[in-house]
Amino acid sequence: MENLELGLPRTRRFRRLIGCLLVVATAPALGAAAREEPLQVIERALAEAVAVPRQAQALVRLAWPSDGPGDPLVAALAREMLVDFGSYGIKALHEALFSVGPEHHADITATLIDGRRSERSGSPQGYLPALEDILWYGSIEARRLAMGEISLFVFPPAVLSTIDAIHDNPELTLHGIRALGRMRNERGRFFLGRTLDHSAPRYKRAAASSLVMLGDKGFQVLRNAARSQTQEVRQAATRALLPHTAVNDLTALYDYIDLHGATDDGELLDSIRERAAELEILLEEQQFSESASGQPEGAEPEP
Repeated sequence: MENLELGLPRTRRFRRLIGCLLVVATAPALGAAAREEPLQVIERALAEAVAVPRQAQALVRLAWPSDGPGDPLVAALAREMLVDFGSYGIKALHEALFSVGPEHHADITATLIDGRRSERSGSPQGYLPALEDILWYGSIEARRLAMGEISLFVFPPAVLSTIDAIHDNPELTLHGIRALGRMRNERGRFFLGRTLDHSAPRYKRAAASSLVMLGDKGFQVLRNAARSQTQEVRQAATRALLPHTAVNDLTALYDYIDLHGATDDGELLDSIRERAAELEILLEEQQFSESASGQPEGAEPEP
């Protein structure tokens, strides 16, 4: 933000938006004063603010006026410029979450995300805490956007705030389950495990898929669920777990066929048999390799 002239960042996106405004300005139906108004309003607000942090706050007020809808061209230009204000824009947008109506929360969140994506150096300071506050206090649509974005980062506090957002807004359940998987934080396994056990079928399948993404702790939850007495639970868990099974899972696979071969989905049972056959071949190869090396089965390799 060092290259400011009256606070106007000369980015490619900014120049594109100014070009659009100039096209509007040349329309014969508008008078001269009206043609120049959007940019004049912006320049005057930035000049009065002087300091960059206050300029970002001024742009927020122009983008989402507290006294009702303003000039849509001014608002569009203000939002576009906020994207290029880095950490100052992030801070101003974060504060706006608590000063504007919930009907604007999604728009603020989208602008926040655009601001992060315009940063070549990574996430601006304060970005992840701002997204977390949106998960706690934002509108439903804002929370949906924040879930998808914050799940791309290693940010453990987002696990709890995502789960809380799901409890507050059940409409976000599927989106939140998938976000918890992308977070790859093992603390999410408890919620995902409960979802697998007690939710609607479509949520069970999503929860099982997300548990796979959590690694060993998620696999353990799935192995336990694959022994469930509830058909939908064990089938969802087994479908998710099956591509990741190893030789040590052979006994569990055969037990599944023995216990549920007469009741469960035929396609799933065929997949289990195919996987078991693949693992049997792998086991034979391992045993042959151990035998060829002259090392007893199960013995530790010599140093």
